[in-house]
Amino acid sequence: MPGQGWAFGGRGAGETMPTVGSQGMTESKETGQSNQSVARAVMILDAFAAAGGDMELGITELSEMTGLAKSVVSRVVTPLVAGGYLEQNARTRRYRVGLRMFELGLRYLRRPGAREAALMLLDELVRETGHTAYLGELDGHECVVLAAVEGSDRLRVVVSAGERWPAHVMAMGKAIMARLDDDALEEFLVGGWPHHLDGWRILSPEALREDLELTRQRGYAVTKDDGYPGVWSVGAALFTGPAAAAGARSGDARRAGKPGAANGERLMAVSVDIPAFAADEARLHELGRLLSAKTRRFVETVWNHRHPVGWGSLG
Repeated sequence: MPGQGWAFGGRGAGETMPTVGSQGMTESKETGQSNQSVARAVMILDAFAAAGGDMELGITELSEMTGLAKSVVSRVVTPLVAGGYLEQNARTRRYRVGLRMFELGLRYLRRPGAREAALMLLDELVRETGHTAYLGELDGHECVVLAAVEGSDRLRVVVSAGERWPAHVMAMGKAIMARLDDDALEEFLVGGWPHHLDGWRILSPEALREDLELTRQRGYAVTKDDGYPGVWSVGAALFTGPAAAAGARSGDARRAGKPGAANGERLMAVSVDIPAFAADEARLHELGRLLSAKTRRFVETVWNHRHPVGWGSLG
């Protein structure tokens, strides 16, 4: 920005265009090499994101996951370790996500705005229900868990922040899908249909369409016959729909054409999980109605009127 020392505008009178000589060619080459190094570092970090959990990866595995030569991987991870973005296990010599990445993740979650207000909503849901509550965000065809607040019940369901699963099998994901416009939803049901679920249950495409219509009518999504075995969930979106495929953030080539919210934030939702044996269907829908009322209040205050975070109860 201008106030930070950046110069803008055209050339003044009498100024001549610089010639591109050997120095310019050298700078261009160095810039290209720098961009390549950054791109390779991103590939390495993406590999850890894809691995999930606290998994450690060695040079060979990173090479296989990224397609980079082992020698290149070794060169790239060195500055990442030095900067704290990765750590090396002294015993196994393998690598894992570092503290600096954790710090950056917290900054993303806690930046002023809807996410910070949504954390207050999670706390309130846990206090009132005793069950674990989650905040998630749509990323491509998957939902990423941004935050989890554990319930007070002795028996509770816990999913760690940072985990990601297909939106089609999660209550929060279905709550978002139900708010998509027809084109974006069709892309989810056809081009984005998940094939590797690792134990998760999914409805048939036709059954999912019917379920999403019920979600629109109720104002909240339910996973009972789908989702993770033994877990029931309710979820509700934290935005007003419909969201269009053209709403993705500009410049994000990996997610271009994916659904996005008109207010510039990613599509978010909250959910509450309960052990299936600890409740009946009436309790499940009671939680759903509570969640729907809370999220409507959230949308009215945080999105529509832009109240500052910390203004008070969301319920």
